[in-house]
Amino acid sequence: MEGETEASDSKKKTKPKPKPKPKPPPEPIVYLGKTAKTNAKLLKAKQRVPPQKKPEKKEEKKEGEEELPPEKKEKEEKKIQKSQKKVSKAKARAKKKSEDAELARLVKRQELKAKYKEIIKVREKRKKKEEPEKKLCTITKGKAKSAVEEDKKTRPGSGENLKDTIYHDMSMDIDPQEHRPKTEPELLLVPKYYKFEEIKSKVEAKEEPLKELFSKTFQMYKAQEVMLAFNGGKDCTVILHMLDQFFQKNHCLKHLKIPTLFITDPDGFPEVEEFVNDCAKLYNIELIKMPGTIKEALDGICKEKPLIRAIFMGSRRTDPHCQDLKVMQPTDPGWPPLMRINPILDWTCRDVWQYMYVYNVPYCILYQRGFTSIGNKKNSKPNPYLRIIESTTGRVLDYRPGHELLDNDNLERAGRV
Repeated sequence: MEGETEASDSKKKTKPKPKPKPKPPPEPIVYLGKTAKTNAKLLKAKQRVPPQKKPEKKEEKKEGEEELPPEKKEKEEKKIQKSQKKVSKAKARAKKKSEDAELARLVKRQELKAKYKEIIKVREKRKKKEEPEKKLCTITKGKAKSAVEEDKKTRPGSGENLKDTIYHDMSMDIDPQEHRPKTEPELLLVPKYYKFEEIKSKVEAKEEPLKELFSKTFQMYKAQEVMLAFNGGKDCTVILHMLDQFFQKNHCLKHLKIPTLFITDPDGFPEVEEFVNDCAKLYNIELIKMPGTIKEALDGICKEKPLIRAIFMGSRRTDPHCQDLKVMQPTDPGWPPLMRINPILDWTCRDVWQYMYVYNVPYCILYQRGFTSIGNKKNSKPNPYLRIIESTTGRVLDYRPGHELLDNDNLERAGRV
């Protein structure tokens, strides 16, 4: 057995290996391009075998399945058609919904544009109005003459001999004869306001530094951190008008309301409160009414609006305790920590009234009744230097308007008690 296995192993070992098949001779290289590289590329492209298409698999029926009868086939086809219709309807609904939403968005946008245009129109109308709705008085160019003519009709002792019966009392210690009007009564107001273009250029020159001050203020503070102290007086009214104009011209501020503090007084004039309420309609302000003293009101507003850090005020040098003020100055110790901003600190009475005249700014009706400084009923009266009295009896007939006291800032508070 062992010999047989050895013989078989030797037979296996002695088997000759098959000779390798001879390689086919290489195809002769044909020069096809200008260089060897292009030649090689072309040969490679020639040797490429185009991809063979896979034979399409025919759907083979599974064993055991039978062909459906024509009735069932029709039913199934109908089902498929129904499902396709449902899908197409759902797509149509979705498309219509998106179109409706887009249309609604466009309509809303057009409505907002229309509303915005209406708001602009209303504002333009308000600006063009010569007199607001409720007894807001204005100084308008060319109306001085008509105002005096109306006074002639309404005041006692008026008529042809008006200049002989009344005089413009500027001092109680001087002979009244010296203060009789030397010209016709209707010309008394005209010389102060007839050079409109000249006055306008002066007012615009006064405005320039204030515009810079407003820009500086709103770089230092956010709009929500600034408010205006408003008491209905002429000085605060000028600042309110300036601020409103500044907000309207600034793209970032025009949609915001100016926080405006009005301190109520139980002894206050109803005309002042009426004017303040009119200003809330006329200007884009958020009117906040607070009772008490100035300090108490500022404490209250700082608690209600803790973001407030600065306050615009209508103080001028001629006001009490304002001689040494700066344009921007923090409040005194013991007061709420606020930055006081006094834009018209160095303005005179003439500057204030000329600004109102040029821009047709409404002001409180009490200034038409001889008031030049307004507080409350207990401490404010018409200015005695604007009295019109009868020469024979000395009886006070009426008072000239407050805007006639232009160049006498030292007499502005003569009506204060």
